[in-house]
Amino acid sequence: MTNPRADNAPFAVTVAVIALLALSLGDAMIKHFSWRFTLWQIFTMRSLLVLPALVVIMFELRRRGKMASPMPRAPGWIALRGLLFAAAGVIYFASLPNLPFSTAAAVVNTVPLFVICFAMLLGGERVPKTVRIAIALGFTGVLLIIRPGPAGFNFYALPVLLAAAFYALAMVVTRIRCRAENPYTLALGMHLAFIAVGAVMSGVIKAAGIAEPAAPAAKFLFADWRAPAMDDVLILAALGGAFAVYTVGIALAYQRAPAATIAPFEYTYLASGLLWGYLLFAERPGILALLGMLLIVAGGLTVIKHQARGRI
Repeated sequence: MTNPRADNAPFAVTVAVIALLALSLGDAMIKHFSWRFTLWQIFTMRSLLVLPALVVIMFELRRRGKMASPMPRAPGWIALRGLLFAAAGVIYFASLPNLPFSTAAAVVNTVPLFVICFAMLLGGERVPKTVRIAIALGFTGVLLIIRPGPAGFNFYALPVLLAAAFYALAMVVTRIRCRAENPYTLALGMHLAFIAVGAVMSGVIKAAGIAEPAAPAAKFLFADWRAPAMDDVLILAALGGAFAVYTVGIALAYQRAPAATIAPFEYTYLASGLLWGYLLFAERPGILALLGMLLIVAGGLTVIKHQARGRI
């Protein structure tokens, strides 16, 4: 087993930002093309296109002696982690056709708040008053975005909140049960979980003989696979490429710098979500929504700061 590379924070931050930009662009593309493909086709084809590149990278790093053994130490926990990520993805993407992308990007960034909530509930960790206030501020931001009430309530933001909870559970599993695993092995396990979920759900829909619905949002979940033309292959390849950049890039970033250094830059997803929302969908969030996003970021950064100092 070789020694890990020395930390390189500027490199790691740059890679993390690029990875998160790629992820947010890929997710925006999924929303943009949700009328064209079923979610399960995207899940399956995207990861199938990523796997060969990931395996080649792992093989090359291993050959050069720059990566420890990719063999999993706890395959059951890796599988559970992958399924939690897949569940988060299903819920998140199923909501996208009915939700402004900038709103979805903001609400899903409540993940750090959920991580601390689960640490309190499942691990019995004591959390300082400042962090409790930060959590309350973050979820207040969510309320400003979804605007509960008869006039402006956005129901589809609630599943995104649930997706953030599943994502946070996956991170808790990573922290507690998968800390010793090779990051590339974790990425591989996540892609295999996406392929499995996509294939199983496609088979279930086919076996059930569900008639193709007319509504675009319903077609995204229940339509048959589209026979891909050349432009479809290019779109799916682009989605796979964006996801590959994210899964490999974020693993590399967390290898080359402390988590406390990288974690604040996870909000690149929210900032770029505003950009893609404006450019691709002509979204212009109102003042309350922007204030809600700021509260989510403020709450999350406060939580990350206390984690970095070892107070939680």
